[in-house]
Amino acid sequence: MIGTWWIVIGVDGTTTEHPEQPTYADLSAAVGGPLEAVTLHSPGTKAHFTMYVNEEGKLEGLPINIRASRFAHTGGHWHRDVIVGPAVLIGPPDKDGNDTPLLLDTVEEV
Repeated sequence: MIGTWWIVIGVDGTTTEHPEQPTYADLSAAVGGPLEAVTLHSPGTKAHFTMYVNEEGKLEGLPINIRASRFAHTGGHWHRDVIVGPAVLIGPPDKDGNDTPLLLDTVEEV
């Protein structure tokens, strides 16, 4: 069941769901700059996600995003690092490398 296409996790911990398929410009605007993709896996399931973050966020001095960092840690990445700035959570890429919708029933902690 598709609940939304993508979710923005703000640095203040809020989440905003977006039901429409995003463009690159939408994702870039949401994170405030060029995109860096991080692949995440939900522990104990076969669920996969992509988290987009601002590739230059640390250079720009963006604030730490505690909620996104915790989600990334549970997804098996960023153990010694933090996410800064807003982050976008979306489904995994398909076989052609295109983004897919986020299945909300597979996201436990957002």
